[in-house]
Amino acid sequence: MQVGVSTPTGHKLSPNPDYHYIVTVYTGFRMDAGTTAQVSLTVFGLQNESEPLTLRDDRRLLFGGGSVDSFLVSSVEWLGPLTHIHVWHDNAGSSPGWYLNKVVIQHVRSGRVDYFICNRWLALDEDDGRIDRMVFVASPEEMAKLSNLISERATKDFHDGHLFYSLVGRPARSPFTRAQRLACCMSTVYSAMLANIMFFGQGDKFDPPEPIRIMGVEIEPPISLPEIMIAIESALIVFPINALIVLLYRNAAPKPSSEPARKLADTKDAKPQDTGKGRGCRLPWWTATVAGMLAFAVSFVAAFFTVLYTLSFGRDKAEAWFTAFLASFVTDMILIQPVKVLVAAVVLGLLIRKPTTEDDPPHTEPTGDEESVLEQKDMLPAAEVSARGPLTGEDLARDRAHRIRRKMWRRTLQEIVIYGTFLSVLMVMSYTERSSLAFHMDNSVRRALQGGDSFSKISDPASYWTWLEQDVLPAVHCPAWYNGRSCEDSLTLPEHLTHAISPLQLRQVRTSQEQDCTIPDAMTHVVASCLDEYSTGDMDTGSYSGSWGVATNNTDHDNSTAPSPWDYTYGDINNGFLYVEEHGMYSGGGYTAALSKTLNASLQTLAHLRSDNWLDNRTRAVFMETVLYNPHANLIAVVTMTTEFSTTGHVSMATELVIFRIHHDGQVLLLVLRMVLMILLLFSLVREVLRFNAYMIAYLTDPWSWLEILTITTGMATMGLYFRAQGTTDEVSGQEGRAAFQLYRTAAMWYQVYTYLLGTLTCCTLVKFIRLLKFNKHVNALLYTMKKTARPLISFFVMSGIVFTAFALAANLIFGITVPGYSSMLGTYMSLFNMMLGSFPFAVLKESSPIWGPAIFLSFQCTIQFILLSMFMTIIMDVYMAVKGNDPEDVGMMGFLLEEVRGVAHKIKVTANRSETQPPAARERSRHQFTQLDQMHELLEELERKEKSREKELKEEKRREERNREERNRMVRYSESPNLWFV
Repeated sequence: MQVGVSTPTGHKLSPNPDYHYIVTVYTGFRMDAGTTAQVSLTVFGLQNESEPLTLRDDRRLLFGGGSVDSFLVSSVEWLGPLTHIHVWHDNAGSSPGWYLNKVVIQHVRSGRVDYFICNRWLALDEDDGRIDRMVFVASPEEMAKLSNLISERATKDFHDGHLFYSLVGRPARSPFTRAQRLACCMSTVYSAMLANIMFFGQGDKFDPPEPIRIMGVEIEPPISLPEIMIAIESALIVFPINALIVLLYRNAAPKPSSEPARKLADTKDAKPQDTGKGRGCRLPWWTATVAGMLAFAVSFVAAFFTVLYTLSFGRDKAEAWFTAFLASFVTDMILIQPVKVLVAAVVLGLLIRKPTTEDDPPHTEPTGDEESVLEQKDMLPAAEVSARGPLTGEDLARDRAHRIRRKMWRRTLQEIVIYGTFLSVLMVMSYTERSSLAFHMDNSVRRALQGGDSFSKISDPASYWTWLEQDVLPAVHCPAWYNGRSCEDSLTLPEHLTHAISPLQLRQVRTSQEQDCTIPDAMTHVVASCLDEYSTGDMDTGSYSGSWGVATNNTDHDNSTAPSPWDYTYGDINNGFLYVEEHGMYSGGGYTAALSKTLNASLQTLAHLRSDNWLDNRTRAVFMETVLYNPHANLIAVVTMTTEFSTTGHVSMATELVIFRIHHDGQVLLLVLRMVLMILLLFSLVREVLRFNAYMIAYLTDPWSWLEILTITTGMATMGLYFRAQGTTDEVSGQEGRAAFQLYRTAAMWYQVYTYLLGTLTCCTLVKFIRLLKFNKHVNALLYTMKKTARPLISFFVMSGIVFTAFALAANLIFGITVPGYSSMLGTYMSLFNMMLGSFPFAVLKESSPIWGPAIFLSFQCTIQFILLSMFMTIIMDVYMAVKGNDPEDVGMMGFLLEEVRGVAHKIKVTANRSETQPPAARERSRHQFTQLDQMHELLEELERKEKSREKELKEEKRREERNREERNRMVRYSESPNLWFV
């Protein structure tokens, strides 16, 4: 931030004060808004235009981010009313880009002020790439535009009104010095400490906050809700007294003896007229002393009583008080101060329709706490600088292309870092919550419940009862311990580690008795009745009294008590998932038979169900369900073993085993990672919305945009499903019975869906990350090959799909009856795909059809392996070989990184040498020399690149000359020996 009015170096003021102007340049507060280039402008009026003016002062740094730089200039002739200005810079230095907020020009004699609002970049790699602007004088309507007034005032007030941030971003002309602001900050901090400690009182009585369970993680919060209320109330209590101190400091007039007496420049008459603007209602100068004494008194009293209170505190209460104080401090810094600034900006913008520059105080000498102090003019020699017009020509175009390319590389590097962070967080979160013991628990449970090959050999209801009695029940009711102690009353697997949360239950789905299938008349002498296939509309939902032939009128279906095996129980529609099996999809309802906790009682229940023919020829599916828990691995296993009985007598078995974790004790890291992932997803969402608004159709036609949309959508759905699954797991914890199994299975299914989406999200993220590595030559060739081969490969896949389908239809018709893998079209496609990969049972095919088996196998292998795959590789290699030898522009990232490293090392070396050889008073003078060193460094690099390009052109020209010489020699030989034409 700069203050004071200076005369540009080398600029001679006109002796006529009517031609004098004060030019004030406002640089924006954006990131990297300042410039290292040399700024010039030309002022145009109705009568004449000024000469090009170079705004330069060797005594101070100019045009930094958020700075206000004023210059006293003059014109040769009378300009008349100003119309517009032409401002530009020479694009020199390491950071020439410049964001110009506005330029204010005041006529010294009349005091007339003209505003030139720009709010645009003067940079080759920003906005439209121009480094010169024509800015016209602002009209009254433009000056009174509400959006400009509010945004400008909010930006200025944030740097001036935010008490803590203004220590760094203090406006240039504010009379409120940094020392005074620091005193206000100290009084705010000490008064907040006292206000918080008074709420806690004396003594050591303190109740710590209750632990909070969120997303499966139990956290002991460092601060409770009452402490947060204490922090907010304390911040509000201390606000008035500190606001009074700030008010006294800000509005105190300077001492009469400290009024600036410095002349503006080389003339005595060139003084601006005091128009009274920017002064407002000022308090007497001694109010600043009163504010200082008040700030000291508040800080001292608050610190004294804080020490007295804390002498009686124990550790827990002291930590709680300190946490509440930090919360109060953060509340004041990020809530009260910004809200105050925004409200003031909106209110003043609505009430006071004038630009914020009219509130600026008059030009003053810089105070001792500024970062740059003007030196005496005779300490530096005045260098004559002649202003030139804006840069044009091929050099500017080449520099623009170079800087745009560097900006693109910087953005690519930034995107790689951000996306790499996103990928790292995702993968750490994905694999940290996985347990390596889940695989071993899965094997142990399957081995115990399936009983070797017994489960796979079930062929009818009788073998199903045998499997339950001989394998399942002995496995669930653990054998005796090593000391002979019986544990049959405990639902534990044989390894004595995995426990059943609730007894096993059997649930069957059957077809209705009222509707039988229709038998053709020609077959009535063979069979009198038949069975229906399973369908949802044909499902039996009635109630029976101990036998399937005797129906009752019980339609209550109460799920609160233990259900009868002969009463239909409906599943939970809200939390239910369908069971997708080989012969149909089943709901969570059915006829449920719950076994007991003891082995003998469970065997008696099975014997009773078997004797009553609970499983008969109308049974279509039986589910054996249980929930297991291993406390040592902290894992839950939801087991569903399904047995389907088809009308043809075929029995299908399937085991669904979902292992997950309910309790996440001590895994706060996962919670933090999920929060970070959500923040990154929101950041990506906002970025893609902005890109869509900017490019529209081009955005929608880019395949990578759809991949980004898929990534963001999948990520949001993944986080939503995690919250849903975790809410369900919190609900089921500690419950037992059939309702508990349904809730556990619901939680397991939500967890499974969450896992599938998480895997999809990881896959999409890795694919996107490969695209970001396109600066690598091989990755770039891969992406280019995929892009160029997209159309021919689509046509190829259509043709290949037709050929593949032809073989699938033929194989299904020939082998569908005898070979299990070809019994359905989906199974046929999978079998042929495995055959293409080299996995095939040739002996089975030959045994099924000695002629057609080898024939289909041989023709399929020849067509797919030798023709279609060869065509596929030819399409890819044709494009890949064409791009392999190219050197695209995207692969220049490594050169850019090396260049950046060399540039940083060069600057560090120059800065170190300058610090060692120059005294502190002369360091500021060497700024221009340091800029020249940067320019020389860039010039040398440019010369080196040109030299390499020239050498390459010479080699190419020499190669062409050699080819031409060989061609001429060959033609001479042919002309001398005509018979060579026929060789």
